[in-house]
Amino acid sequence: MHSSFEYDEKALLVQVAAGNESAFRSLFDAYRNRLYFFIFRLTLSKEVAEDVLQDTFLKIWLNRDNLDRVEHFNAYLFRVAQNGVLTGLRRKAVEASILQDNQDPSPLQIIPDQQLHYKQVKATLQEAIETLPPQQKKVFLLRREEGRKIQEIATLMNISGLTVKKHLTAAQKTIRQALENSFPDDWAILLIILGLEKLL
Repeated sequence: MHSSFEYDEKALLVQVAAGNESAFRSLFDAYRNRLYFFIFRLTLSKEVAEDVLQDTFLKIWLNRDNLDRVEHFNAYLFRVAQNGVLTGLRRKAVEASILQDNQDPSPLQIIPDQQLHYKQVKATLQEAIETLPPQQKKVFLLRREEGRKIQEIATLMNISGLTVKKHLTAAQKTIRQALENSFPDDWAILLIILGLEKLL
């Protein structure tokens, strides 16, 4: 990377370490596309790549106190993502013993209380989605999980585009409220990580 960018990035990392959400958003925007394609090349799955991408940035945020000491953030971030892919493989028992024996220690070990927090975020999001009325839930999932356009959803569900927008707005409000209630200090940054920044 260009030296001036490295200087700016180091300043950015110090701000993120202090809990600056705008700085984290800048870091997220700078790396999300490259990191997504890196993960996709490893997994060959859009769904898995998106999940690992979200997990990686969530881990970075939860471990932000350490960022001001990171010398090479690019390598640091991609190693966290690679570890996330390997962890996913171990969960599926694919080459579990080989990965366990040969993997080097991660530079970002999630301590137990952070790991619990991480699981709670994912669980809160899923619980909020599950509490949505059937129509809202279907609209939200078609929009978020499949990336469908408003008119496509309207055609698929045989409803008007206006009705789709109303369902989507109501669903987003419920999910945002659930995250605000459970994570009052982190809810805004969690929406960005989870790809729900339109709820801000």
